[in-house]
Amino acid sequence: MRWLLSNLIPGVLVRFLWLPLVRVILPSMSDPKTEALGRVPVFAGCSREELEFLVTRTDEVDVQAGRTLIRQGKPGDTFYVLLEGEADVDVDGQARPSMQAGSFFGEISMLDRGPATATVVTKTPAKLMVMSHVQFRDAIKANDQLLSHVMRAAAERMRRDSLERQRS
Repeated sequence: MRWLLSNLIPGVLVRFLWLPLVRVILPSMSDPKTEALGRVPVFAGCSREELEFLVTRTDEVDVQAGRTLIRQGKPGDTFYVLLEGEADVDVDGQARPSMQAGSFFGEISMLDRGPATATVVTKTPAKLMVMSHVQFRDAIKANDQLLSHVMRAAAERMRRDSLERQRS
């Protein structure tokens, strides 16, 4: 009887009670990359499944302060989401508001394959989620709503920059 209690019962408990419980709990635990992407305004309207799909199309990188991520007028081939840190933005030699965690950039070049419309340099050490053009293209081809979110955000940014230039 003692052997039964010490050897068989724990195995049964693990197999029939613990493992099913773990299978239920683990999928509901949040993935930090998915949570971070969901806090980015351009992706805020995406479902959990859409965010999880996007995360599979991204890479995460850490960069030091002072690193130029994109340079105005140069070809842009990367979409960035700033997860941690700050970055300075310069358009036509004029400083624009700094970017904080949750900011994104590079989307305009992703949409039209044209040159970058701003220079972005990290102000502090930063953690970024990045997508190459191929990763970005695959993500938006798979989701029309995501393309709509990105185009709306790009249009808002271009409109805001246009108004800033008129005031200068």
